Amino acid sequence: MKIINQTIWRTDQLKAILQKAAEIELEPAKRKRLIVTVSYTRGGHSSGCAWIGGRHATVRIRHPYSRSWKAKHAPIATEGQRIVVHFASVASHEFAHIRGADHQTMSAKYKWHGNWEDYVAWANDMPLEPKPVTPKLKPSADAKLAHVLVMKAKAETRVKRATAILRKWKRKESYYAKAAQKAKQS
Repeated sequence: MKIINQTIWRTDQLKAILQKAAEIELEPAKRKRLIVTVSYTRGGHSSGCAWIGGRHATVRIRHPYSRSWKAKHAPIATEGQRIVVHFASVASHEFAHIRGADHQTMSAKYKWHGNWEDYVAWANDMPLEPKPVTPKLKPSADAKLAHVLVMKAKAETRVKRATAILRKWKRKESYYAKAAQKAKQS
């Protein structure tokens, strides 16, 4: 299975959840060639899409620091497991599509009805955390000065080259002006 993570959630933890859901839903041959893209959802905890019998799935998950998250929900430490369960449920639903099931043949556990939370109860023990944020270091004054000197040298080179080209064209202008004047006199 290949995971394309377009979020700030940790890829190794997303992959663990997706692999567990795929082990439950898909046979090994389909799991091996499966490509799952994880991106952000616009609303709710999770959403997704997959072609019936396909090999690509998209599972969308909420951004951990969205404004609506902070306004409506508890801190991420307490609400995080709810996201994991929803994400696992959507992944199971999309993998059922890949297995060949359509909405009419799916049972209630794939549609947020009945015992859907019991079906993905295994996800309650799985961690999901954002990637650690590494602060960007500002360059020192010495590094900035070195950059300025390099750029100044490049600018001086461009000026020298342009001056040499200008001299060349002035010489040609002078030569052809004299040649044109001689041609008129002859």
